[in-house]
Amino acid sequence: MVWGGEAMRHLKRGLMLTLRLALLALVAWAVWRRLGPALQGVRVQDFGQWRPAVGPLVASTIGLTLLHLFQAYLWRRVVIDVGAPPPDARTTVRVYFVAGLARFIPGSLWQFAGLAVLGRESGIPALASAAAGAIGNVVFLGAGVVFLAFTMPGLNGATALFAGTGVAAGLGAAGWLFAASGPGARARVWLARRAPERVRPALELVGRIRPAHALAWTLGYGASWVLLGASFTVFVTAFVPGSLEHFRALSGVMAFAYIGGYIVLFAPAGIGVREGIMGLALVGLVPAPAIVLISLAQRVWFFAAELLALGTFPLLPGRRHGDAGGPGRLDPQGRGGAEAWKPREIQ
Repeated sequence: MVWGGEAMRHLKRGLMLTLRLALLALVAWAVWRRLGPALQGVRVQDFGQWRPAVGPLVASTIGLTLLHLFQAYLWRRVVIDVGAPPPDARTTVRVYFVAGLARFIPGSLWQFAGLAVLGRESGIPALASAAAGAIGNVVFLGAGVVFLAFTMPGLNGATALFAGTGVAAGLGAAGWLFAASGPGARARVWLARRAPERVRPALELVGRIRPAHALAWTLGYGASWVLLGASFTVFVTAFVPGSLEHFRALSGVMAFAYIGGYIVLFAPAGIGVREGIMGLALVGLVPAPAIVLISLAQRVWFFAAELLALGTFPLLPGRRHGDAGGPGRLDPQGRGGAEAWKPREIQ
């Protein structure tokens, strides 16, 4: 019986790996089918014509690094808004970015588990830390869908405005129904009865979100999409001068590729999927050799900017990791703010 259970687990893992590889192969086939004709006749030497200019590359990297730091601040804002003690700047950056590295591990919950563990070690309540990450991701993706509707390549200004307004209204109504209405409360109770025990406190926390806080989070994450679109446009300009005139379309490409790579759970951190979607969406905006270079280089660009953001934490004010004392810190016996914390009631 034990062997059978172990064999089933190995079989399940093998099937999941096969499915992931098959889906990645499907994405690669779709990209090649679209880009293949454009790349016919392109020689390896042709890629050398698209070396990035240093100025725009540095400017775009600075913009992306600031975006990462801004998102860490937004996570801290959510932590505070759910009633947890405010972490200092150094703790915020360290916990947020170190936990973020877990997204490269297959599985969809490792990043939140990292926030819970690292947060608790730093005196941030585990539930508040993980819930802030989950709430931030939901709001970020929702704002991204609205941003994509406004910037979708191929849509004219009036159509994009109509689509963006409609999507924003629909998502706002859905969020209000789930978090603040009677039917939403019943739906949360129904989910809580069927969800794992560790997820139930997070569902309870949803009902305690204040509308003013939700609006502030939405505006903050919406602004982060604008900064991401601008940074990516400058990044493309480093390879293809004159691309600034395609700001709206290139912003839409970035949003489309990022969201697509994020929601596809079979690829850790969207590796392969984001690049493929970006390659498909860039057709017609930049030359074929530049499409290949930009789609691959943006992954390095993202990772480099994230490391730069993480590298700022020793320069920020706050206690060093392991120091005791202060709001939300653990006492030597492991009790204190993190254990005593309870979600704040709506006033």
